[in-house]
Amino acid sequence: MRPPSVREFKKGDKPRFHVNEYLRAAELNITQSPDKSSLSRTARAAVLPVPTDAAGVRLVLSDQGNITYPLFHDYVSHARAGGDRSSWTLTTVLFELGTHQRGKGGRATVYHGPSAQENVLQVFTYAPV
Repeated sequence: MRPPSVREFKKGDKPRFHVNEYLRAAELNITQSPDKSSLSRTARAAVLPVPTDAAGVRLVLSDQGNITYPLFHDYVSHARAGGDRSSWTLTTVLFELGTHQRGKGGRATVYHGPSAQENVLQVFTYAPV
């Protein structure tokens, strides 16, 4: 049996999305109180099209459709009337796990600004497991 902190994902699994909270906190005995920002941003992600590739993931992570609590929070969202000005998105990291076969490495791409604009700061590759 796998420990609760390890989860295997397979091709075709439903995407998992979280903002500033753990999705499986109860399984890990973590107490949390999600704030309005996290709840609003999670709800916004739930109504967006499910991404099928990295470009689609970057679009979701760059979304500013919820003016008060955008998924990507930057100077543009801060300039809007009524926007929550207490937080910023500093970077976005897209983890690509390589292929769905053991023995293949992957990469983590760090973006500055909305990731849909593809302004890459750094790319890290990691070895196969």
